[in-house]
Amino acid sequence: MKIVKSPLFARKNLLFAFYIAFITPFAVANDINDLSFFNTEIPIVLSATRLAQPQTEAPATITIIDRQLIKLSGAKAIPELFRLVPGFHVAHFRGNEPVVAYQGLSGEFPQGVQVLIDGRSVYSPLFGGVDWSNLPIMMEDIERIEVIRGPNGSSFGSNAFQAVINITTSHAVQTNDFQVKSTLGERGYQRTLLTGSHSFGDIDVRLSASHIDDNGYANNDDDSRHDSLTGRLDYQITHLDSLQLNFGIINTLRETHTPGTLLDPFDPPRNTDD
Repeated sequence: MKIVKSPLFARKNLLFAFYIAFITPFAVANDINDLSFFNTEIPIVLSATRLAQPQTEAPATITIIDRQLIKLSGAKAIPELFRLVPGFHVAHFRGNEPVVAYQGLSGEFPQGVQVLIDGRSVYSPLFGGVDWSNLPIMMEDIERIEVIRGPNGSSFGSNAFQAVINITTSHAVQTNDFQVKSTLGERGYQRTLLTGSHSFGDIDVRLSASHIDDNGYANNDDDSRHDSLTGRLDYQITHLDSLQLNFGIINTLRETHTPGTLLDPFDPPRNTDD
């Protein structure tokens, strides 16, 4: 029996083979190029050795939280950002006092995590920890956060026994002239932010003011109110030298009471003004 193949059938097979051999590799290459992981350059970090170096060459494990990730996170406060970092524990003591700890070593005032804002330590020597509810900085002013997941006492001292959080704020000239932001959330959460900046020749100034009201959790005495005014001044002295000044004024009113001790005369519901 003789099988006769038509020219049309042979032409279709030839076209199909051409598509598999030449078109498919280009399509796969385009899909790979669309993945940002392969197109992103290796970021430069500063926190490991206080010197600029690629993240892959740093002698420490570093997690980077940039401005874009902060916007996409949906976090309402700076401590909530560290839920994105492996090994970090974020909670609230008595409902309205944030606590950030590493590797489960937590408490009302967790120790061992060094926190710096623009190179200045905010680690309080009074109680040996960081007062996360009174950081002199707005979340919108953060340009980048580098988190060293591990001890780095050789670069940052004995307070960096567990980890280091290095927060860098944006330059004053990067802020638009005037911004107004209002946020509403559940449980009576309200936040209003005003930010303005201006340039005076070689001097750039930014001022930010915010007001926060939060009713906390239901049936808990954990209401809070937070008012803050922060600013940054950048002065370009020469093309090599610059001067940076930061300030912050913060007032926090918190309702505090230990749950389950309503009849305890030594721990009544009260307001603390920080």
